[in-house]
Amino acid sequence: MKKPEEVHITNEDFSNLVLTQIGQGLDAKVYRTKKKVLFKIYHNYLLDKKEMMTNVPVDEEGVRIFRRDDFRKNRSKIFFQEKNDSDIKFITKELISRAVLKKDEITLSTLPQALLYVDHHFKGCILKDFSWSTSILNVRYLPYSLRIYMAKQILIRVKELLNHHIYPVDLAMKNIKNSNVLWNFPLTPEIIDLDGRSTLYPNTFHDSFYKESIFHLNCLLMEILFGRDESLILSENLQKEDILNNCLFLEQEKVPSVYIDGLASLSLSLTNLEKFLKVKER
Repeated sequence: MKKPEEVHITNEDFSNLVLTQIGQGLDAKVYRTKKKVLFKIYHNYLLDKKEMMTNVPVDEEGVRIFRRDDFRKNRSKIFFQEKNDSDIKFITKELISRAVLKKDEITLSTLPQALLYVDHHFKGCILKDFSWSTSILNVRYLPYSLRIYMAKQILIRVKELLNHHIYPVDLAMKNIKNSNVLWNFPLTPEIIDLDGRSTLYPNTFHDSFYKESIFHLNCLLMEILFGRDESLILSENLQKEDILNNCLFLEQEKVPSVYIDGLASLSLSLTNLEKFLKVKER
């Protein structure tokens, strides 16, 4: 069986290579290095407002173990074929290994490049550095024709990931700083955070992960094309009133009626999203 690529360095090497910390999330800290790559180092604790610095189970190498309840309810049925324990645990190392093994299959997005070991202990992964980039949500300030172009490019990239059973389930975020899609010049979108809990890697097609990815894609396109406030529509439990308000808004934006219901409920299929963007491009 093919093994994922690994990079082994010492703690001294790590200190010498790291330039600065550029980000921190619930699962990890991200560092920019002198080698023009990023080191993503995973926490051994759950960094959350409710459970700040709370200890959680770790594996024999001191790396956090993900349990089922670490995932949102509609992700709880994730299943790895070689395991079927009812109390299955999800170790970061396993998730990253799956991502690294798939990196050569993907041409339009950049998956984690290698597992990173420091002093022989797994600590995280190596990522490409998109230093000259901005949040995709800043596309809202471009002319409409360019927003349509960017929307089509995002859709193409998501489609490639989904075709390889890679599910980006956190495409749409609640603010510009936390967007998981960047925009590189000239007009090239880059999907990031394709590891950990933001992207899931089951062995085969997974219906609920697919639907969640499509939901987030719809949400993101609504934001960059029409300026819909994600804080209002980013909810996987949309109420009838929310959908009705979206329908009325889309009618005012002169969206063809055949696409309104799907967009309003953030569930328009990939095929219909492609058709919709072609219509709006004219």
